[in-house]
Amino acid sequence: MARVLVGVKRVIDYAVKIRVKPDKTGVVTSGVKHSMNPFDEIAVEEAIRLKERKVAQEVVAVSCGPTQAQVNWDTEKVAGFGREHAALNRLQPTRGRAALIGRSKLETLRTALAMGVDRGIHVEVSDSEYESLQPIHISKILAKIAQDEKADLVIVGKQAIDDDANQTAQMTAAFLDWPQGTFASKLEKIDDKLTVTREVDGGLETIQIKMPAVISADLRLNEPRYATLPNIMKAKKKPIKKLTLSDLGVDTTPRIEVVSVEDPPTRQAGVVLADVDQLIVKLKEGGHI
Repeated sequence: MARVLVGVKRVIDYAVKIRVKPDKTGVVTSGVKHSMNPFDEIAVEEAIRLKERKVAQEVVAVSCGPTQAQVNWDTEKVAGFGREHAALNRLQPTRGRAALIGRSKLETLRTALAMGVDRGIHVEVSDSEYESLQPIHISKILAKIAQDEKADLVIVGKQAIDDDANQTAQMTAAFLDWPQGTFASKLEKIDDKLTVTREVDGGLETIQIKMPAVISADLRLNEPRYATLPNIMKAKKKPIKKLTLSDLGVDTTPRIEVVSVEDPPTRQAGVVLADVDQLIVKLKEGGHI
């Protein structure tokens, strides 16, 4: 049976209003609520389902970032538990939102472990290094870990909701020289091949690829489960291996320079016009026609 590697990213929570830094070098992340990237939640769920169907033997979650990528749960201080799942613009009702007191935080790797992942790998980087990490670096990290762990399948979210790059799966497959099934909305294993239903502009496309392979999860692949309190307790005992960039031999020299980050222009108020003639006049005044 297969070993599945799942990439999970810690991003600013979907419900937080993004603020640009005064120097326009990025967005404000300090003191802002973070959560697991919603598409990565879908990837984790799919990996767990593969294990439940006896397709996979082990599921390993990988996250890169500062120590906040882990979580330090104090179960004595948990007043209740639940999780909100964001699917882009589709918000689901809260099911008993977590009330975590003191320093305890519900964060990326332990969230994945509480959902059912067997163990985690945390690639520790400093805050300054994390700011300059780009999809090509993450792809190299995932490819190296996939080789070291002898993974048969790598599943990641199709994109992160912070940078919307949509590059990691494709480049990881290229570094590994593995087949890829991107934008997956359905995944089945038939014999020694994976049948992947992909969401494309014209509808759906079904392909077959051999394993080992790289998959990127689209929105309709599944609906992630809610971790239960017993599973949260079990997650505390599951191992998390720590690695550094030097352990992996990955060069993280930036390939892209961010020149400026700015808020989108404020949308102007609309005007109600009485008829088509007024519309034509307004369009001419605005230089549109």
